[in-house]
Amino acid sequence: MMKELALIERNRKREIRTIYRNKRLEYEQSKRPPSRREKDAREAALNKEIKEIFQADGKRRGKPDKKPGQDEFLKVYSYIPGTAFDLRYHIPSSWKPQSFNKRKQHLEFLKKFVYPYPLPETLLWASHCPEQILDASGKKGKSPDFVYIRLAKKWISDIVSGQSFYRLNRQFFTKAEAHFFLSSKVPYSDPTSILTLYFYAKSRAHSLNHKQSMMIANVFTVKFQNCFRNNYVDGFLELLSKTPQYPYENSMLGDISDFVLSKINEKGSSFSFNGRTITSIIKLTNEWHEEIRREAEAQRIQQEAYWRERNRTGVKERPIDTSHWRGMNIGQFTYVTDDFTWTVTELKTAQDLVNEGRKMKNCVASYAYNCATGDSAIFSLERIYPVGKIIEKVATLEVFPSKRILIQARGKCNSAITPKIESIVVRWGQANGIKVGVLV
Repeated sequence: MMKELALIERNRKREIRTIYRNKRLEYEQSKRPPSRREKDAREAALNKEIKEIFQADGKRRGKPDKKPGQDEFLKVYSYIPGTAFDLRYHIPSSWKPQSFNKRKQHLEFLKKFVYPYPLPETLLWASHCPEQILDASGKKGKSPDFVYIRLAKKWISDIVSGQSFYRLNRQFFTKAEAHFFLSSKVPYSDPTSILTLYFYAKSRAHSLNHKQSMMIANVFTVKFQNCFRNNYVDGFLELLSKTPQYPYENSMLGDISDFVLSKINEKGSSFSFNGRTITSIIKLTNEWHEEIRREAEAQRIQQEAYWRERNRTGVKERPIDTSHWRGMNIGQFTYVTDDFTWTVTELKTAQDLVNEGRKMKNCVASYAYNCATGDSAIFSLERIYPVGKIIEKVATLEVFPSKRILIQARGKCNSAITPKIESIVVRWGQANGIKVGVLV
């Protein structure tokens, strides 16, 4: 028993000595200067922290996170009502998309938390555009594409609602058209791309192939933006579908579309596509263009007489002056190649348009009112021969000033321009910030 007590006492004293020695070592280490290795470790940690601070300060303010959280996606898709698959109220707070690609991020969020089935991407990107924009004076106003943005949001909501998309949109589509609309893919450029998808689906439903459908969709989007649900537009498309073997071109479709627009805007028009062929419509279109040219010439003469009378009588009333306009204030463009010197000049008077129409044999003289109101801008492309300095007109260009996009480029007699001329037009557009759209 005595031996056991002695062993216990010895162990207790050994533990006390060990505790005392450890405390003594800690005290001695705290008093001695740090070793070289410890100094290097501390300095490396400090430098790393400083570097991170400088990197954070150097980041641009307002730069979006490459992997945004759920708040950004919830805001973008707040217009979509609750669906049968909706999990937006149960998203983990730490969730972030897997991909750095913006397109894939949106598709991942929609598939995971809103609607697990494919959606037309053209509608999605159109719905992201702001409905309100600031004008030059800083006031808020509706976007020029407000109608298309709202339409894209409506169609997205109809798709995810679980109801029949066709039944909810009978005023827009047949069953076949609704099928192609939901399953087709069309490149997105701006909110009007939903019209391209709309016309593409209608063309495919009329058994036209992909190439023909895209050509028709692009031209119709430019020409029929404000009347895409008109019966004349549907009749024109049906006529095109009856002769799919006809060699259509953008310029020809654009000419006939101008003729169709004239019938749409004509009050009390009784025109019909029933019983007509594509060749008879082309003939009517050519006759209409010639009539427009003659009317423009007569209007110019009448306008001159009006202004002479106005100056004589001293009338102060000032209607829209279609004799001249300010234009886009784009200076003359000059480009020199081995063969010619090319120039592009804006036409700013009615007389310039008449002269252009006479030489190019087109109806550009009828655009005087649109130019005066700022809805259109007309440019003339000319080439100058090095020998004799002969000037030859080769193309007439039309631009939408509000969007700075080129929508028409025609040669003589409304013919299609050559690839060489098109390259000059593209170069001119790049130099003046004008997007070259569908050339019709």
